[in-house]
Amino acid sequence: MAVLFLVDDADRIVFTFSPGAHGTWYFSRVSSFHLDNGKDKFVMRQEPDGSDSWVLENQTGGKAEVFGTPKEPGACKDASTPPLGKWKVWGCQFTLTNEMPTYKPVKSPCHFEVPFASLHYHEKDRVAYMEFTMKAVPISDDDLEAILAEMRRLLKNLARRPDMVLMMRSDGRQTPERPALAHIRRFLNFVQQDVGTECVLAGRGSAIVLVPSGLLGRALLGIVEFVQRILPAPYPQAIVSTTEEADAFLEELAVQSRAWLETLPKPKDSNGTTSEKEDKSVGYSPLSAHLPGLDEKLATPEPSTKVPTPAESKPSYPPQPPAAVALSREASKEVEYRPMLDEEMQTARADILEGLSKKRPSESRGWLGWCTC
Repeated sequence: MAVLFLVDDADRIVFTFSPGAHGTWYFSRVSSFHLDNGKDKFVMRQEPDGSDSWVLENQTGGKAEVFGTPKEPGACKDASTPPLGKWKVWGCQFTLTNEMPTYKPVKSPCHFEVPFASLHYHEKDRVAYMEFTMKAVPISDDDLEAILAEMRRLLKNLARRPDMVLMMRSDGRQTPERPALAHIRRFLNFVQQDVGTECVLAGRGSAIVLVPSGLLGRALLGIVEFVQRILPAPYPQAIVSTTEEADAFLEELAVQSRAWLETLPKPKDSNGTTSEKEDKSVGYSPLSAHLPGLDEKLATPEPSTKVPTPAESKPSYPPQPPAAVALSREASKEVEYRPMLDEEMQTARADILEGLSKKRPSESRGWLGWCTC
């Protein structure tokens, strides 16, 4: 399968484009869930005037906004392929190539800890797993900044490696109190302004573990739903009550992602020959940490009303959303109550939206608008 790689010359993060209809190339390093929601429809196409000039166009919502052009418009050797070499995208310098870029992976597994939470990261079969566990300690400003910085480091590395995707799991069952408004606002700003692009490129699924019982549990669930409404993720999400349910949900998404990743060309080594990835440091899946022996069961999962067995299919892109996506979309229906935001959260909503509207760039660039040069 032919794939083109658009590399940010400054950050080295990588976008991919795959052949589309009528001689176009569409932005393909993105969750099918995001595309199904009509987001970030970026297309490389030839100008309709009969020339051999190409443009990169934002066609989201029926628009036709050009935000990228090659440095040498007439340098295209193959009329069916955009010209390789330098491009100017969002006012920044990019390079378009047909060879998959490589970047050194982070140490895996690795563990990062602050008083209020721990972060465990590991990779297996081109899928990265980032697992957060909250502790019974209040959040402090400095500790929040420290763990956000570690998240930024990991996400940046994955965004530079086009043959990787990311699954995230957050366990909030030990959270001792409702997060402060300032910390909610800081997290939203971090996702929008610091790692929005990286989340689109690498993120493929997220599961949040909560037990929505009691006043605190219902308040936390209300905050999570509030954040999801303000800033919907570019990948499927689910709220579940156990880590086993969370891992099963993410593993089904990982199966779908690996199918497409197998269609990517192999990276080339220093001699110009293709080579396989050498990162074999992790020999377990996120499920095995909780249920030994479950890796073998995943090969032939038993039918379940909670997470249906993924259908076997040939790799294709964009992959169809797995059956578990339906669980994430209908998750709220499984909760017998719908906690309402109290007066403080109503005020917080207006405050956060006002603050984000002052900092958010043009919506025409969607999640990918925070690419830095």
